[in-house]
Parts: sequence; C-alpha cells; structure tokens
Amino acid sequence: GLPQCHCPGPMSYSDCEDDDEMAFMIGQRRFMFPLDYEDCHNAIALGDFRPVGEGGSGNWERKYAENPGRFTTDYRRKLLSGQSAYKEADVGHIFSFGNGGSNTVGNVMMQDRAYNRTIGKDGDHLNAALVGYKKADVALEESRNYGALESGRHAGRSSTEIVEEGKDAWKSVGVRMKKGGGLDKRCSAYRSKEVTVEDNGRIVGLDEKVRELRSASRGAK
Repeated sequence: GLPQCHCPGPMSYSDCEDDDEMAFMIGQRRFMFPLDYEDCHNAIALGDFRPVGEGGSGNWERKYAENPGRFTTDYRRKLLSGQSAYKEADVGHIFSFGNGGSNTVGNVMMQDRAYNRTIGKDGDHLNAALVGYKKADVALEESRNYGALESGRHAGRSSTEIVEEGKDAWKSVGVRMKKGGGLDKRCSAYRSKEVTVEDNGRIVGLDEKVRELRSASRGAK
C-alpha cells in the first residue's frame, strides 16, 4: 500500500485527483522529505541536526548553526546509510544560507545534484514552489527563528508570496508545480520529457529549466 506519514506536519495529498496521481506525487515528496515517512523515521539521528528549541541534543548549536557545508555533508552521510536513492542527490537548502536561511531539518530537502548545483542563492522562490506551500512555510519560519532571513532579500515576505513567485517563474518555462509540492505531470515540460521523474522520485532536468529562465531574464534586460 501507499506509505503513511507519521511525523508532525505530514505532507498533504489533497491536490491529487486519483490514486495514480497520488502515487506519482508520493514518490517525489518521499524523495525530497524521506524523514516524513515511517520507514525512514529512524534513519537519521534527528536530535543532532535540530536546535535545542526544536528538541535537539545541543549538537546543532556546537557544530552546525553557522556551518552549512558541515551540516549538509553530515546530514547526507546519515541519510545515505542504506539509502541508495540518494547517490545522485544533494541536501539543498530551501532558503539559501547565503540569503539567511537556516541550517535546520525544516529548511532542507533532498534534490537532484545537478539542480542543486545550478540553482544557487537566486532560486529560493523556485525551491519554495518545488516543495509547496506547507513546506515552504515551515522553512521560512525556521529560517526566521534560527537563521538570518529577516536581514536579507526575504525580509517581511510571506511564504505564500514566495511560492507564487516561484510557480509563475516555473510556468514561464513549461513547468508546473503542485500546491503540495512536486512536479505536475500534466505540464508541457514533463509531457515532452524535458523534465522527468525517476522511479525513486528524483526529478531530473530542472537544472536545464533554470538555465532557460536565466537566459530569458538576460534577454529581457
């Protein structure tokens, strides 16, 4: 059967029209956020990667609060234990550390390596649209509490505003994202196989769409 979410704030599938679409979306969302699912719940020592205020062990304050490289490297190493699905994936910040995003579990996602290494700090809105309204709101809140988001480009902005900016940008290159996160299979980029979804849920091809967006932006100037 379909996997069940057991962590606080599980992902919603109310935006899915039938079981086939739900299975398609669960694959993507499970890839991005494996800790939301029961069979991955014990795959990582969560306490080491959470601030004390979020139930952490104190390790986060000592090692990770200001060190994004160490945080993502150690987090990925823990997650990779027995998880071959992530061999071609990076731990990516939803809101970039360079924009004040936090090194916290709620502000990271597993994403295709090529996409992560293309997106940079200018694509927070694209990441927010990719993960959907609920996860973007969690990432924004954690980044305000444990990062420096209010000192950067997102000061005073709502997660909804940022998600909608990202959804509009994706649409301009033929990509549509579901409100609960993940690629909508009805979009032209998926139907033309410019963007694909592997059996493990990894979305492939978004890096080229980011380049297309940047090219269009330069041409408009």
